[in-house]
Amino acid sequence: MQRTLVVYNSRFGTTYEIAKKIGLILGPSKVIKYDEKNIDINEYDFIVFGTPVYNGSIDENIIKFILKNINQLKVKKCAAFCCCIKDKDKEKYFKPLKEILGESLIFFEGFTGRIKEEELTVNDLNEIRLLFHQNNLKLECFDNIKIDEIIDFALKLKHMKEDLLTNKIPEAKLKFYVEEFLNCHSTCTLSTASNKRVRGTPIEYNYKNNYIYLLTEGGEKFCNLLKNCSVSVSVYDNFQGMGKLAGMQIQGEAFLIDEKSREYKDVLNLRGINYENIIKLPITMNIIKIKLLKAEFIYSKFKSLGYDSKQIYYFTR
Repeated sequence: MQRTLVVYNSRFGTTYEIAKKIGLILGPSKVIKYDEKNIDINEYDFIVFGTPVYNGSIDENIIKFILKNINQLKVKKCAAFCCCIKDKDKEKYFKPLKEILGESLIFFEGFTGRIKEEELTVNDLNEIRLLFHQNNLKLECFDNIKIDEIIDFALKLKHMKEDLLTNKIPEAKLKFYVEEFLNCHSTCTLSTASNKRVRGTPIEYNYKNNYIYLLTEGGEKFCNLLKNCSVSVSVYDNFQGMGKLAGMQIQGEAFLIDEKSREYKDVLNLRGINYENIIKLPITMNIIKIKLLKAEFIYSKFKSLGYDSKQIYYFTR
């Protein structure tokens, strides 16, 4: 699996806080301060730099770290983020990194952080007062760390990393393995959510032509499905060791099939169930139809075929 190294420096903890969150989303990963010893960059596929901005410049220790390891970094894919007062100036802040890393730097972002006067030294406070004065801003304590922005940044990096670094199976061959896996299993975990409600439901399924069909009496999952049609479906083998991994996590959209429709009868036929017997029951049997969008498939067999064990498949592309 692709490994990510997040290298940061942090004066008052804000950059470290963001680096830790990014590391969680980009895992498997390791988050280190720039001066940590015995780190081999060659063990990592993707590098992210986190830096504060002082006096209009990114941290010099991060620049020194990059220059020290430039030979290894030039053959990697890198990204960066900074904590600053004016995130719209990120192009200026990252100009030195762009000049050093060139095409290896694939993406960067700026976050407005926080200022707490009680945490500042006299010199820091004087510097910030001057900076605010130069930009016609009023000096006041603030906390502009927005978790959604951090998550969006990390997810963008995750998708870029997967797209650029994955040793991909040809799409037709991957489709064969995805559908073979889905057809060889019959039980999944359906995950739904809305507001503060979450639900994971073990349930039997049938797969056909990019759709999964679930027959259900009803239940609390519909508290979520009635408000949010976005779902996650997990299908997996029992764990037998790291060399025999086989599991799939799928993003999809769920819909309820009308029990009087032709499609309802067709799905029952797919399951080998007689429609006349179903309508005689004292309860309604509901059919959930899930349009499959994206599968993240971890399959150790791919390694033996010369590809990465994790592959991404888009059902509708």
